Amino acid sequence: MFEKKYESRFSDIDKNRCFKTGAVMNLLQDISFAHATYAGIDEERLCEYGTALLLSGWRVKFLNKLLDAEVVVKTGIMNVGRCEAARKYEIHQDGECKVIATGIWFAVNTSIRKVSRIPEAYVSAFESVSEEDNGIPFDRILPEKDTVHLGEFSVEARDIDANNHFNNVKSIEKFLEYLPEDCELNELCVKYRKEVKVGETVSVRGKQLEKGFYLEFRNADDAVCTFAYVKK
Repeated sequence: MFEKKYESRFSDIDKNRCFKTGAVMNLLQDISFAHATYAGIDEERLCEYGTALLLSGWRVKFLNKLLDAEVVVKTGIMNVGRCEAARKYEIHQDGECKVIATGIWFAVNTSIRKVSRIPEAYVSAFESVSEEDNGIPFDRILPEKDTVHLGEFSVEARDIDANNHFNNVKSIEKFLEYLPEDCELNELCVKYRKEVKVGETVSVRGKQLEKGFYLEFRNADDAVCTFAYVKK
């Protein structure tokens, strides 16, 4: 697996001297692009094919807390389908694997903004890694019914990423604001369905489940844009 070392930063650490959840997600996202660049399939190369790779969803298991110290993040492609690829992640600290995750990325034709086939150059650039060691399947999750209104917010320019929509990590951080302060995350499953752009007002809805919480964002048309299951 491709790996990269990261030093903890002051902004990454919470009051208990552990990595914040948002900081963990930033590590996973950063190493995805670092690995692609190393393999010669960076954003510029994908643009030559008229393709962008966007994140469809995450499944993350927090096996132990990441302390305020150096971490080693590892990643590899588990499998590639016609339009999407499953990427495996591990975060190690002091020789212990503390976080495992799977991210699902899909290809979009940048000219027509439609799902497209993953370029063959991308498929051949990466060696596949096994699911057996710390690989976790991405569950095909669906939105819950009978949710209650929890609040709303407006998406600001600082929340927008290079794809001109609500940043994936910032959306997770916003979800976490609606959890009880004492909630200990054991697992997080997130599904991105619709783009949220600057200036949009987003309503937050959710419900408590037997083993955690369900949260979702809805746009002005009352369509679910992003939703998440949090297991505690």
